Amino acid sequence: MSATTKAATRRILALVPWLGLVNSLPATTPENPAVEPAVLHRIYEEVKTPFKYGIVLRPPPGLKVDCPNVFRFGGRWYMVYVQFEKAPEGYTTQLAVSDDLLHWQPLGPILERGPEKAWDAANAAGGLALVDPEWAGSHALLSYEGRYWMSYLGGPNPGYETPPLMIGLAWTENPTRARPWNKLPQPILRPDDPNSRPFETEVLFKSYILRDDRLSLGTPFVIFYNARPKRGDETIGIALSDDLRHWRRHGSEPVIAATRPAHLKHGVICGDPQVVRIHDHWVMFYFGAFWKPGAFDTFDVSRDLQHWTPWTGPDLVAPSEPWDREFAHKPWVLKHQGIVYHFYCAVGDQGRVIALATSRDLHAQPPPAPGPTLPTLWLIGDSTVQTTTAGQMGWGTPLPRFFDTNAVRVLNRARGGRSSRTFLTEGLWDKVRAELRPGDFVLIQFGHNDGGPLDEGRARASLRGIGPETVLVTNRTTRVVETVHTYGAYLRRYIRDTLSHGATPIVLSPVPRNRWQEGRILRNTDDYGGWAAAVARAENVPFIDLNERVARHYESIGPETVGSRYFRAEDHTHTTPEGAEVTAKILAEALAELKDLPLSRWIRIPSHASSR
Repeated sequence: MSATTKAATRRILALVPWLGLVNSLPATTPENPAVEPAVLHRIYEEVKTPFKYGIVLRPPPGLKVDCPNVFRFGGRWYMVYVQFEKAPEGYTTQLAVSDDLLHWQPLGPILERGPEKAWDAANAAGGLALVDPEWAGSHALLSYEGRYWMSYLGGPNPGYETPPLMIGLAWTENPTRARPWNKLPQPILRPDDPNSRPFETEVLFKSYILRDDRLSLGTPFVIFYNARPKRGDETIGIALSDDLRHWRRHGSEPVIAATRPAHLKHGVICGDPQVVRIHDHWVMFYFGAFWKPGAFDTFDVSRDLQHWTPWTGPDLVAPSEPWDREFAHKPWVLKHQGIVYHFYCAVGDQGRVIALATSRDLHAQPPPAPGPTLPTLWLIGDSTVQTTTAGQMGWGTPLPRFFDTNAVRVLNRARGGRSSRTFLTEGLWDKVRAELRPGDFVLIQFGHNDGGPLDEGRARASLRGIGPETVLVTNRTTRVVETVHTYGAYLRRYIRDTLSHGATPIVLSPVPRNRWQEGRILRNTDDYGGWAAAVARAENVPFIDLNERVARHYESIGPETVGSRYFRAEDHTHTTPEGAEVTAKILAEALAELKDLPLSRWIRIPSHASSR
């Protein structure tokens, strides 16, 4: 039995359980693992949204809006959505902003249609790519090659989704501005590609690009998209990529499909996928239409992104109100502060609008209004800033003890094993940027892990120096095609990104290792410490030579005391809790000297925390 037939059979049986045919499904095999009913039910209980909040975004008079996608950046919420235009008819892509997920302000277009005779002259309907897939996570856009991405439905012929339709790619360096994104000149997937499959030979519709660091299908990027052959049904297929630009179809059939009822003369739809990670399973939200009455949102669950088990219980969203009585479909689902928000396209007596359903009745019990937010001191770096290894402690862990935490929050986002390169490429910096606000501060310390191989093993090295040199590599560990920059270039990226948020970067030289030569601690002024200082000076931002300050303290008490109290015998890099507290105090004292920054006024040095 084909994958299409299996998926469709399950859905037909879900609609007619009275036939007693549920047990006629093929037995589960290791090649096609079904997800247990208990898992499906647990996920349903996690994601269900029984409360219709209402319409949250309306189009300009005479137009229609559709396909909401939501992300977080700079402590605010943004929605990318499409708008159906007139004269000529076709889609553009728009941007809106919100502080509470309930009240949205349109900002303007971000993806316009192409010029006359272009492949996208009539349509440019975008959807976000590389959103953090972790359920209840950061909701951040994850960058690739220093850019934020969207895939989009494009086509040359005016009208409502007039064939042919293809999938294109666009990027920006700032996803919060209502300015045109930059399009790649040609589509990345076409219905007439030589390797196009039978289910996708006329139209390629809405797409969703997932970044899968688990490499479930052997590549870091997976695109899910609904497609249709001439006079056929819309189903969801997948393609794979190492670089976002070049794609190869995966499998000969769709991964999500439904069977057309015998009496129906037109096709049925499975479309508009969104994929997230919940309870160690992949969950795909999508809409169905016409294989049951109307249009509705549902989900499937998978272990491997290829074999999907459908939820056959209640729809997540279905028509029930005057404003969504025709269609309630095209989901974007997220969880924030314990509440599930399900945005969808509603079609009813208010036209085509964007509506919201939630897991809690927000009319009866509104979420707390956003209040004043304390400035935040963000810490980014490696395991010398934060570690989870027993017996070790990074200086970022005790640092809050030296601040008035009623005046400033200290959030340690450093991650062990990361370099200036991999903190960026793994999306850790993007997750900080999701919450980074004007008035915040960022302490930046990298260098301990910036050596080693570029493209194998941990593949975390940056190029030495601070210049513009680059090397294009295929990372053998992550399978990503990647441009590797110098250490200084990565520091400049953190600095400039921080400044673009209205926040203040403070660059630190890497703390010294417990290495001595002729009675002195070895410094890093000739490489990472010196490079950090040079970049900070060139960018005109504060610099603290933490390496020198800590080294002078170590020398004042001698190698025996340092080795016995601040480090473990087998480790010359990671400090003990006592060593971390001493480093944190030295750093706090240095920050207190930056009198031009309000941060200096919030530092509190306890009397018992003297350097020992």
